[in-house]
Amino acid sequence: LFTTTSKKRQEDGGGVAAGAAIVSRIGVLFFVTVPGDTKREGALESFVANGGRSIFTKGDITFQTLFRNTGNMHLNPTGDIVIRNMLGTEIETVKVEPWFALPQSLRLREVVWSRANLMGRYTAELTLNRGYDGKTDVRTLSFWVIPVVPVAAGLAAIFFLFFIIRLIATRFEI
Repeated sequence: LFTTTSKKRQEDGGGVAAGAAIVSRIGVLFFVTVPGDTKREGALESFVANGGRSIFTKGDITFQTLFRNTGNMHLNPTGDIVIRNMLGTEIETVKVEPWFALPQSLRLREVVWSRANLMGRYTAELTLNRGYDGKTDVRTLSFWVIPVVPVAAGLAAIFFLFFIIRLIATRFEI
């Protein structure tokens, strides 16, 4: 919160100088459910990685979950992201901590998955509990992790080996 203030300047003969001071305050949200007609509705809007990218060079991947609350009560969606490699083996399960979605709103939740030494195609499956009546949404996305340095080193080694074999084949008769 910002507030305006005025201070007297001593060096200018007591003139008034305007300024702004920053005042810190703490606010607490209270979610209250009152009796009456309630509608608990919401659904997973989208599930993407790093804004929709599907090819990465390292294992720092941010999963973005967009949840729309279409009801008139707050909801607390939560879930898990199960990550599998190209053979279908489960690599890791990342927990999506609960967050609140106010009525008639769209909320984004980002979950970062950091892992070293990744290479190949991976699949991430989000199972999101909507926060009411045990209803869940399931979405799956696939992505590739292709590290630049090992791939470049492998290609350089193949090129060098090809060059050596060709050099030997053209210089010597077998």
